[in-house]
Amino acid sequence: MTSALLADNSHVAATWPVVAALVGVVAICLLVIENNIVKHQGLQARHLRLPVAVLAIMALVSMAAPELLDAQDQDPPSGLPDLISDPPFIWFAKTLEVPNGETQRVLAFDGYIHNIGTGKLEITGNPQLEDGMKQRVYNGDEWEEVRTPTVKFETDDGHNHFHLMEAIDYQLWNEARSSVIGDASKIGFCLIDTEQIEDAHEAFYTIEDSNYCGVESPDLTELTMGISPGWRDTYEANVALQWVDISNIAPGRYWISALTDPNDQILESNEDNNDIVFSMNKYAVDGYNARPLSVQAAGEPITLKATRYGIVGPLAFVIADGPRSGSLDVPTNVDVFDSRVVYTPEPGFVGTDSFTYYAHDAASLFPYEAQEIVVTVEVLDGDDSAGPASPSARQISVAPSHDLVTARPIEPIDASIDDAGAGEATWYGGDLPAGLRIDETTGTISGIPTVAGDYEAVIVASIDGQYASTTMSFSVAASSTPSLLPVNDFSTDQTRRLSLYLGSGTAGAEYETTGLPLGTNAPGNLPLIGGVPEEIGDFDIELREIVDGEVVNTIEFTWTVMPSTRPAFAL
Repeated sequence: MTSALLADNSHVAATWPVVAALVGVVAICLLVIENNIVKHQGLQARHLRLPVAVLAIMALVSMAAPELLDAQDQDPPSGLPDLISDPPFIWFAKTLEVPNGETQRVLAFDGYIHNIGTGKLEITGNPQLEDGMKQRVYNGDEWEEVRTPTVKFETDDGHNHFHLMEAIDYQLWNEARSSVIGDASKIGFCLIDTEQIEDAHEAFYTIEDSNYCGVESPDLTELTMGISPGWRDTYEANVALQWVDISNIAPGRYWISALTDPNDQILESNEDNNDIVFSMNKYAVDGYNARPLSVQAAGEPITLKATRYGIVGPLAFVIADGPRSGSLDVPTNVDVFDSRVVYTPEPGFVGTDSFTYYAHDAASLFPYEAQEIVVTVEVLDGDDSAGPASPSARQISVAPSHDLVTARPIEPIDASIDDAGAGEATWYGGDLPAGLRIDETTGTISGIPTVAGDYEAVIVASIDGQYASTTMSFSVAASSTPSLLPVNDFSTDQTRRLSLYLGSGTAGAEYETTGLPLGTNAPGNLPLIGGVPEEIGDFDIELREIVDGEVVNTIEFTWTVMPSTRPAFAL
């Protein structure tokens, strides 16, 4: 530990001048005596001069040695540290059992504390004393104590060593980065030099020199930790508590933010650049979210809808609260795997009714509490669960089926009524492919379909309280527009686990990946690459998306795997 070395050398530096001076005096006296001997006894005694001269020179060097030693040990970079927040990198979600026996879902990520200042961040002292740990800075002449940060021996996280507390603040944000959804568990860091980022100074704070922040030594009375200029401390995603709890987070896409030294414990050269930074990537928390609906009760089934995120299991719907002025053909609080439910109004009821439902992954425990969504049902005069109250001979004319392509505008589809004397109609469309809509005054269906699949849409026309309806089949094929995410070249360490999701892909597509290093793999049914590389070097990766035997999309990038600079046993 640097401070310990400085302290140990201080008494040596103090005694060296005295000893060296005595040796010098003795050597000079010997030279004088030897010179007199030479004058009186001739050349026979000249052989004494050389060793005596050497002794004198050694004495003079010895007098200067403390200055050199002191300069070497007490010549750290002067100035203040400057900490910045480097963007975290989200790696994976995992399920684990916490000490109280509950099951928890967490989102793990890499985090960093980076010193770009001219001086070291050094915290040293006796952690057993209140306010015993001090931040020290070197002003070019001497060390100064400038702050008293909080240091604590932590065992709950399994690290069993001292941490600088409140070192960094992590938060989970929604996809729009407009609101905070949750906080991370871990905010303490054992400060060491892990990665050299800028070409600056050598590492002063290593695991060996710092005894790994007093690991397994809770009674330690002398402790030093820190980060050298140009270095950063790294906590990888596999470290305990280096995660955000997402057990009760609604499925969706999220970011993680980082803010170094949030409570201003550390004196820095620039206090204005510790801004919040967001993760290099966002992450899709797996699951389904129910979508709000507003429908007309016209005797047709109501199709419940959900948005899917990530890798999921079977979709199930649950009716949380039934309607107040009617009933549904499914019970409440049970899983329903059919998306269609039938609403029956009470006799004579006209107006607006509602019920709530939610969607979830039937194979997952998470989220613990799914978000409940309201379905608004408008009951018009004459609605009846069996169909139109006054059966009409009117028929709706519309194409019986239609083939579409995703991400491409469709030709307008016109719906009309086979009754020349019919009045103006109000049109409704149920279960249309995502991205399509029906004009309520003209019956024209238009838009851009966005999700591939087969659909049975219900087209309804309302005229003077009477209804006519028909079904229309849609087959939405895969798009020729790229549906995968472009990937820039990137690099990772050899010991780092990769979990790279390359977009939503196309429904029913298969994937082929070439060029992967040993230890990594890619499933054939998802645009996903994962694993821990067992080789180092540059790997040219190509991922091909295949639909019906034809390659419809290709992604190419270079993945550089570097030798690890991180201790594999780090906690």
